[in-house]
Amino acid sequence: ADIGGVGERVLAPLQKIGDGLERAAAVEDASTLKARLQECLGDIQEDAKRQKTEPDQRVEALRRDVSHKQAASRNLGLDPVTELPWETAAQTQFLSALRPGEQKHVAVFVLGSAQRINLRFGRAAGDEVIRALKQYLAGRLESGDRMFRWPGPAIVALLASTEPFDRVRARLKRFLEKPIERTFDINGRSVLIPLSIAWSVFALSLPLAVPNRQ
Repeated sequence: ADIGGVGERVLAPLQKIGDGLERAAAVEDASTLKARLQECLGDIQEDAKRQKTEPDQRVEALRRDVSHKQAASRNLGLDPVTELPWETAAQTQFLSALRPGEQKHVAVFVLGSAQRINLRFGRAAGDEVIRALKQYLAGRLESGDRMFRWPGPAIVALLASTEPFDRVRARLKRFLEKPIERTFDINGRSVLIPLSIAWSVFALSLPLAVPNRQ
């Protein structure tokens, strides 16, 4: 019972068989007990098989549920880790924000240490770090700036500022070139991880005149 983890359903009949063996006085009694023992052992095998496969089935059901939710998130255009819109939404926003003769700015932020963190601490830790990047940027970008999740450990932002390019870059540089460290709970222990952020900003603009295509 201790090894197999069998339930009372098969344990009780085994105890009765044991009591019967002690009292068996004839060959017929022993044969009857033997048949009951074989039946009981079959029940034990079924219990052991069920207890072995049920956790696997539960894990597989959970995996399917997570995959379904991730697929649903992608259909909604949201990254399940950061809950930011994906790059398809970003491209649409870039185009709709542009006006002839006007200039917009897009900033790109990439976690340079993401692969090392994934290898050392696991994928869950990598997800925590990309969420930390989002939170860090959210506290420093302007209220009208819009962030999007980009493939890889990257986030892009469509900046609302109409300042010249040099001023926009200088504003980002002030908070991005400072050392950034965050403490994460990994496997029950606190780990201080530096956030190595590679970044760039570039200007988007439409031509003043769009040539006719025939």
